[in-house]
Amino acid sequence: PKKTTHAAARTVSKRPEAPDPLVRVIEGLQRKGDERPGKRKGLERFIESHLGRNLAPGQLEALLAQLERDGVVAFKDNKVDYRLPKSKK
Repeated sequence: PKKTTHAAARTVSKRPEAPDPLVRVIEGLQRKGDERPGKRKGLERFIESHLGRNLAPGQLEALLAQLERDGVVAFKDNKVDYRLPKSKK
């Protein structure tokens, strides 16, 4: 006899969760190499385009603040100084 599975069991998705937005931004910056944005406004545009323009209000500022707190970027006037972790290849 043929076994049937419950309908609810068939609809469960086994897709992995989307990575954390902060991780996605760091990985994107690592891939850019020497072509990373040099100014804060450029970094803001990079994050918006990388994560999609539908960011929640305040999410862009929170991501920038987290990157700075974690020591990944430093802002001097309007310029960005990168201290990215080594990429995992």
